[in-house]
Amino acid sequence: MKLIDAWNGAQPFEPSSRLLRRVLICNALSSLLSGVLLLAAGPFIAALMGVPEAVLLLQIVGGFFVLFGLGVEWVATRAPMNRAQAWTVIALDTAWVAGSVLVLPFIASELTLIGEAAVILVALVVLVWAVGQIAGVKQLGRSSASSFLSA
Repeated sequence: MKLIDAWNGAQPFEPSSRLLRRVLICNALSSLLSGVLLLAAGPFIAALMGVPEAVLLLQIVGGFFVLFGLGVEWVATRAPMNRAQAWTVIALDTAWVAGSVLVLPFIASELTLIGEAAVILVALVVLVWAVGQIAGVKQLGRSSASSFLSA
């Protein structure tokens, strides 16, 4: 129930946090789904990406995704919204995107076209979450500033 309340911005969640909470929830759900997929279908995904020897690595990444998704869900469902925790999620997302950009040129020759596309697609999705989360944090700041000025 708390997840649905966080999505809707119902009490005790402040309305100014709705955008940030929704993006965090989408981030959490996509991370959990990706993690479970990597854990359950690691050998198939590794073969599809052209790196059958990387099954263990993909499963470790899948485990990280599950833990990350659970952590992001926890951040999204706290009231009041903790900006420091939101910025931590943004920093981790940004690090993932930067890491993907830096690593892809070195591993592209090992990957199939599907593997390269998967790395790029995941990085783009994570970038969208990071940008949305930044917008959500800024919206929190505007709301706090306007309520401070009206007091």
